[in-house]
Amino acid sequence: MRIIIRGIVQGVGFRPTVYRIANALGLNGFVQNNGSNVIIEVDRDGEILLGELKKHLPPIARIDSIEIINDDAKVGYTFSGFKIVSSSEGERGVSIPTDTAICEDCRAEIFDEGNRRYLYPFTNCTVCGARFSLINNVPYDRIHTSMDEFPMCEECRKEYENPIDRRFHHQTISCPRCGPRYYLVDSRGHRTDEDPIRKFAEMLHHGAIGIAKSWGGMHICCTLETLPRLREWYKRREKPFAVMFRDLDAVRELAEPTPFEERLLTSQNRPIVLVKKKEEKINEVIAPGLGNIGAFLPYSGMHYILFHHLNENALVMT
Repeated sequence: MRIIIRGIVQGVGFRPTVYRIANALGLNGFVQNNGSNVIIEVDRDGEILLGELKKHLPPIARIDSIEIINDDAKVGYTFSGFKIVSSSEGERGVSIPTDTAICEDCRAEIFDEGNRRYLYPFTNCTVCGARFSLINNVPYDRIHTSMDEFPMCEECRKEYENPIDRRFHHQTISCPRCGPRYYLVDSRGHRTDEDPIRKFAEMLHHGAIGIAKSWGGMHICCTLETLPRLREWYKRREKPFAVMFRDLDAVRELAEPTPFEERLLTSQNRPIVLVKKKEEKINEVIAPGLGNIGAFLPYSGMHYILFHHLNENALVMT
């Protein structure tokens, strides 16, 4: 039986999930990225596999359509057991998910002093992290992402090849030993590679205006206390600016989000949400003459590490 699944099925941990379910059911066959869709071939019990897959669908995956082919002449498995096989070009389409806020497991790793990814800003896994910002082609394999420039180290390779690891077949896996790094450049062009995020936080705390590269582009950022100077420098004297808050408690200090707005703020997509502002003097500096402010929460490892080093609970991020 051949099963062709279309939707958001690449870069979301879909193949590892199929692999685990198929092996638990004792099926023979394979799963494969095929252009922008996924092909599953099994020797039996395809409907049972699909039922289990729907029950255990990865959090950021979405199935739009399922095509089932029972013609044995079109089924290509020739081995026993179930495998993830190399991708094929297949049909083209758009199925790559948006960038997704890092999950709680990854955030815990970042702040675990005993973890090898301690304070590593590019920590992510099969269910979180940058996707759309990294991809340059389909199927979604490492060679088609920005991570192609960073070969996996031995430890990352072990995680990548371990079926019970949450980074099994995670295409953008990395760590401080083998992955990309941030660096800091000051106004004179001097580059700093040692602890750049901590030093950037210190500069912001002391009134600097900086630019931080993140998923999808750059953020001009400063503390709320520095905002009046940013307005003069940026020549945006009345423009409302979005503010990134450390957490929901920090949002509640300056605004009155509804339960629905709080769910939006903490959702995987981390949108900027317009929330009713409180009668606080700084709010008139953030959004002059308006009844709300644009608030959002950290979504990348870099953001969480930046706030880890900051005394302030909010930053202008525009």
